[in-house]
Formats: sequence, C-alpha cells, structure tokens
Amino acid sequence: MSTVTYAPEPLVPNQPATHRIVRSRSGPLWEQGIVALWFLSTFVTFPGNELILYPLALYFAGMIVLRRREVVPVLLKAWPLLPLPFLVALSMFWSTAPNSALRFGLMMLLTAAIAVYIAVRLSPRQVIQSIFAVGMLLIVVHVPHMNTYYEAGIFYEKNIYANRVLIAFIAALAVAYDHENPWLLRMIAAPIAMAGFALILAAHSATNLVFSLGSITALTGVWLFWSRFGAIPHLRSLMLILLAAIGLLVTLVLSNTPDNSLTASILEALERDSTLTGRTMLWDAAARISAERPWFGVGAGGFWQYNVGEAQTLLELSFKDFGTNFSFHNSYLETQVHLGYAGLSLLILIVAWAVWQNVMGWLSQQNMARSFFLLITGIAVTVSFTESYLFSVFDTTVMLLFMGAIFTIVRNETVVTVHQEEQ
Repeated sequence: MSTVTYAPEPLVPNQPATHRIVRSRSGPLWEQGIVALWFLSTFVTFPGNELILYPLALYFAGMIVLRRREVVPVLLKAWPLLPLPFLVALSMFWSTAPNSALRFGLMMLLTAAIAVYIAVRLSPRQVIQSIFAVGMLLIVVHVPHMNTYYEAGIFYEKNIYANRVLIAFIAALAVAYDHENPWLLRMIAAPIAMAGFALILAAHSATNLVFSLGSITALTGVWLFWSRFGAIPHLRSLMLILLAAIGLLVTLVLSNTPDNSLTASILEALERDSTLTGRTMLWDAAARISAERPWFGVGAGGFWQYNVGEAQTLLELSFKDFGTNFSFHNSYLETQVHLGYAGLSLLILIVAWAVWQNVMGWLSQQNMARSFFLLITGIAVTVSFTESYLFSVFDTTVMLLFMGAIFTIVRNETVVTVHQEEQ
C-alpha cells in the first residue's frame, strides 16, 4: 500500500524543472498483525509463550529468505549489528557451554535480521501501532492488579514489569499525539496512556517513573511546540544547543560534587541505595572475572552455569535460588566477562551506530514517530548500564533500538527525482 505525492523543487534559471516523487510505503494490515503477535511473544512471558515465539521466528526466517532482495541489502548497510553475533557463535570453541554459545550467536543474528525485515516491511507508525496494541492488552490486564502486579501471573520481577509498562505507555502517548493516526485510535490511546502512567506510579519503580515523566515532557513538547518552532529560522537549532548545554552542565555538576554527595542525595530521593540494589557488588565481581581472561572472555554462556562455583556464589549473595538464570546487570560488563575486550568493542560499536542513526533520523524527520524511537534509544542506552538487555536475544527494547536505526537507512520514503525538459 502506498501513496504518491508530488513536491516541486524551486526553479533555477536555465535549468530543467525538477519534481520529487515521494512514495510513502506501508505494509498490509495482516503483516502488521503478525508483527504485533511477535511483539506479544517477546514483550511478556506467559504459559505457552514458546508456542507463538518459535513458530514466528521460523516464519520471519523463511520470509527473510523469500524477500532476501529487499532485506539483505539493508542488513548489509546495518553491518555494525553483525560482527558481535558472529563472535558469540565463534566463542563455542572456548566456551564451557559450546552448544549454548552457538545457539545464542544464531539467535542474536536472527534478532538483527528480524529487526531489518520489520523495518523494511512496515512504516515507523505501523511499528508503534503494533507495540501499542500489545501494550494496551498488557495495561488492561494489569489495571485490576495495580497494586499487586504479581497476581496477573505474567511478570516475575518488578523492573521488567515497569519497563514493559513504560514502553506501552510511551507507545500509547505517541499514538495519541500523532495527528496522522485515525481519530478513533487516538481517542482510545489517550485513556490507555493515563492508565499506563498510573501502573508505573503503583509499581514504585523510580527509574521508570523518571523515564515516564521525561517522555511526557518530550512528546508533549513535540506535539505542542516543536512543529511551531520550525516557522522561526534557526529556533530549533538554538533549542537543541540550549538543551545540550543544560545536559552538559548537569553532568559536570554531578561528577564534580565532593564525595558524590549530590548523587547520593538524588538516589536517596528516588528511594535507591548507593549500591543500586546490590548491583555494585556484581559489577566488582564482573571486573575481577574479566581481568582473568581479558581479551576473549569465558565464552558466551560460559559463566552463569550451575557448575561454576563463582556464579553460584554470586547468586547466593544476591539472594537468588541455585541455578537461576542471572546477569551482571550491566550490558557492557556482561559482554566483557563472556567475550572480553573483543566483544565489548563490538557492543560499543553497535550502541554508537544505533544512537547515531536514531539521532540523524530524528533530525531529518522531527515527527512523533521518530520522537518515539529517539526516546526508546535514550531509555535503552541508559538502562544498558544497569541491565544486560543489550547482550540478549529477542528483547523488545533492543529490537526497537535497532528498528529506529534501520528506519534511518530505509527512510521509508523513497524519493525519485524526475527531470523535465524545459519547454
């Protein structure tokens, strides 16, 4: 499905007249429904979840092969996503869990390929609508259990619950604010967004509360003011410089406060202790373990095993059951432990590339859809220092980070220039 509009270029004396033909491409509704099912299976964990997840993974793998002429060129342009999965798979030769390393590497590669396929087939707005459909279901199910979310039987940890509700909330807000969405969809999204914010408040997750307040400020600013700023020359640039200066000033103040007293005060206000709920202990352990095998690590899947004594000790110190699937709560340290400096460098490459592409995409199209992906980028990068999401497969936040970057490559709008001979 596509629409075609004609945008005439300014005429230049003694030059042929020029027109730009802009084709806005969007995928069929049935394919958008399949993507929504995919997000459902990766967004939450529920009984029988694998009965949806793995058949859909096979479906996407098959469609990537069938539509390889569309997908492979874009995947090659998104090449920074590829080296890390290959290194993960290669680590089977020195990992104590070679089968897990190979499987993990193939799954990481499939994660990147599926993100490319969805970005090629759907528009940014359709992806947000798909996330909103899943998020709306999540919010409706959990509203009756607002103060006791465990009773819903879907989430086993508060941080994961709050993070998923946060994404659902931002998607609902973006749908409600986007004037190009049908008015009925926007009317539905508005109360869903308010219910999502209420769930975040009830979850008592300070980090996600800060993210939600920042998202409200950012998306409301784009909706009410940013489009009007474009009418005044250079005002948008001035605002961006001002915001960057404020961010730099805040960073300098926090980093230069004696004994980090201001940072401690902020953590106390957010009801977080200075160890970040035991994370600093895990980070110290990760630094010590990675120092033993600095260049290529212990191999993917080679640490959090039931027969690794140090791993089980960390579980006990973290009050986790024996054999729990755990992490170092830091994407970079997690990668460094398993893949050393080689893997860490490749992860930093992915993050730098994704951030750059998302920022450039927003600067080129400062609309609500691109603002959503820019917000997700900020959240994903910030959370990567306290969670290991970036070193995982099929994670919704990571896939949205990748999709936002890939949309910048795809552009979703193909511009064709037609030269007409001057009469």
